[in-house]
Amino acid sequence: MIKVLVNGLNSNSAGGLNVLSNFLLSSLKNKDERVEYFVLVSSDILSKNSLFEGVHFIKVSKIFSYSYFNLFSYFLLFLFIEKKYKIDVVLNFGDLIPVCRSRMVYYFDWAYAVYPESDIWKDMSVKNLIVRKLKVFNIRLLIKYCSLVIAQTEVVKKKIKSTLFYDRVKVVNNTVSFDFGEATKDLVYDFKTGFKFLYITRYYPHKNIESLMEVAKIIKKNGDDFKIVLTIDETHHKKSKKLIEDIHIEGLGSVIINVGEVKRGDIPALFSSVDALLMPTLLESYSASYLESMYFGKPIFTSNYDFSKEVCADVAIYFDPLNPQDIYSKIKEVVLNGGGISERVKKGQALVHDIPSSDDCFKNIQESLIEVYYK
Repeated sequence: MIKVLVNGLNSNSAGGLNVLSNFLLSSLKNKDERVEYFVLVSSDILSKNSLFEGVHFIKVSKIFSYSYFNLFSYFLLFLFIEKKYKIDVVLNFGDLIPVCRSRMVYYFDWAYAVYPESDIWKDMSVKNLIVRKLKVFNIRLLIKYCSLVIAQTEVVKKKIKSTLFYDRVKVVNNTVSFDFGEATKDLVYDFKTGFKFLYITRYYPHKNIESLMEVAKIIKKNGDDFKIVLTIDETHHKKSKKLIEDIHIEGLGSVIINVGEVKRGDIPALFSSVDALLMPTLLESYSASYLESMYFGKPIFTSNYDFSKEVCADVAIYFDPLNPQDIYSKIKEVVLNGGGISERVKKGQALVHDIPSSDDCFKNIQESLIEVYYK
């Protein structure tokens, strides 16, 4: 039997948690006697969830997931666990690459490493710059020891080859689960009148949420009946509290409505209460929000970058995310004149209908693990 160690050490929220959850659920549904999975985690989010009963979790203290402890975690902890559990292959869902004796499949999901030219690098504190540069150094140093790297899109595959100079890359198109689970009883989002744009995301600097403050000022000045709905919480990031406060200080509460963090089960209710997705993001390896918007039949307004075009093709309306006036002009033009919204929505629903299932993705990754083991 092939013993696989799955690195979920830092998969505690947002996209990383969804990817790991989908993988584990599919592993339970599609058991293969040739493979046994051991999942390294630092929280109880999954290990105490009855859905994952039967998964072998290796629970360690949360301190091992902290950035200042990564030197120990990724250079010593994995070696210890490998030896203790006699691991054959490591499936790494982490941003960093651990030091391992086993063969490794690296599921790449940290776009910073392949977008050195991104504007996000220019507006970064010294501390954050140092931390991210060290992560890039780790990836550049250790990626050559990986047996295989899995990219989620062709764009990222090309970026890995050209930026990290690594050729053993396979594309496994990501998926989105449309099983949203239990909703909050009697929940209703009532945003009154106006055309409502949703940016569904936690606060991260690369999400470029601050640009919407400037867009909101233009909307307010011109008297447009537009609303921008955010889903951030002051606990997400040290800058998120300031952003929430600034919305009120700048008198933008009539344009920007922050509903706070949204439970997965409440996503359908939220999408049904808005008219479009608005994402001025600066960096993504993959975003489920695009596919969720297509699924719910909402038009997409997003950044004119390669990562968004790879997923959205001609479904989305694109703008310069660093130019608030361009964002405003694009949304106003389309809202007033139509801009082929209904046709774009139809294309989006057709596109999302053809994405691979979670089981398809799992089987593709598992086949890669088996192939790597026997090579």
